[in-house]
Amino acid sequence: MIFSDIESINIDVLNEMMGIFYYSSLIPIRFIDTNLKIQQVFPEENILDFSIFTDEKIDYEKFVHVFSKWGRARKYFYYTNDYQLSYVSVGLWHKKIFRGVLTAGPFLLLSPDSLDIDKLIEKHKMTLSMKPTLMQFYNELKVVDHNRLLYLSKFLITLVENKINLFDIHSLNNKEIKNKAEEVLSYQIIKNREENLKRNPYILSKDLYDYVKSGDLSNAKKIKDKLSKYEMVELPGVDPIRNAKNYLIIHCSSLARSVIEGGVDADFVYTLKDTYLRLIESCNNLTQLITISNSVLEEFVESVTKLGLIKVKPSVQKAIKYIYEHLTEEISLEQVAKKVKLHPKYLSALFKKEMGITFQNYILKLRIQEAKRLLNYSDYSILDIALQFGFKSQSYFTNTFKKYEGCTPNQYRKKKITHNKFEEQSDN
Repeated sequence: MIFSDIESINIDVLNEMMGIFYYSSLIPIRFIDTNLKIQQVFPEENILDFSIFTDEKIDYEKFVHVFSKWGRARKYFYYTNDYQLSYVSVGLWHKKIFRGVLTAGPFLLLSPDSLDIDKLIEKHKMTLSMKPTLMQFYNELKVVDHNRLLYLSKFLITLVENKINLFDIHSLNNKEIKNKAEEVLSYQIIKNREENLKRNPYILSKDLYDYVKSGDLSNAKKIKDKLSKYEMVELPGVDPIRNAKNYLIIHCSSLARSVIEGGVDADFVYTLKDTYLRLIESCNNLTQLITISNSVLEEFVESVTKLGLIKVKPSVQKAIKYIYEHLTEEISLEQVAKKVKLHPKYLSALFKKEMGITFQNYILKLRIQEAKRLLNYSDYSILDIALQFGFKSQSYFTNTFKKYEGCTPNQYRKKKITHNKFEEQSDN
């Protein structure tokens, strides 16, 4: 039972219930009491933070009000707020007294691509610089169709009404998983022996990530070419495309650890990794996955050569971290100098000495780099991208982009689209 005889919450039972729901749906879940306070949340770490653009207590008040008004006759409650964030709630009762709600969400009822982010920004009077944050947030949400929503609601009610022996579930699942793992392992050992399968030598993989950590792209590519001669193990019952994605996801995680060790800011690395993970998951073409594999290696290694800060003075490291965190805002030398507690002229000279580039040119290069990512993987207009990164006009952005990349943003995007179409035709 969720409530003990002394009418307090049984945290172990509540956590077990919330854990079962979360790992079945991958949708965060909270217990909110009648005072609108969050008493428990699952998962405790990495739960999506949507307080950046909405007051979630307004939503909580609605959930609690509905069950307070309708009583136990109301089994569950669906709700979608003005930000298109959806929730499903179930009331918790003890001795006929309403104690609070279990609320699962936020999730989306439609694909993030169908959302009009610009309209949301305009409606809620947010700044354009919020657009990347909003896009990233919505892309991380689960999409739940109406049929699945109905069954998730029934599942949550079943858990709350104690129709499942919660503590029997783990032992059953663990036993099944162990048996399945042993079956797959036995099959794979026999298959490897029969086919004399060659596996990636550990030393080659270690060398690859060592070269990545040091920013040595040339040698990293050579090792990658050697590794490509070894076969990717086919797993029984696993689709080859899914298998390739899994390998690439693991590769991305290893690259991320290596470049962090190479001195690149962790926040930047995780953002870069998440961008590629979404790209990998959206791809169902083996040739394109190979292209992504090459691209991810180059970009991670280049991040070490451009942003690796191990040998850079701490004050410049702090300055660069500040620049990254405010890249879509207006950044002045005086502003950053104040943040790192140096005189602007001294910071300017020190920055040029440590980074081999002036303060302003460094910011411009970073903005062009991030603009290229949006040109590659989004359908934002060129004007939107220009304004997002602080360029006062599209023409200024175009001229700056051409100076660094040798072509206009429009030409760059068209070249990328043509390249992708060619790869698709080649694969077919």
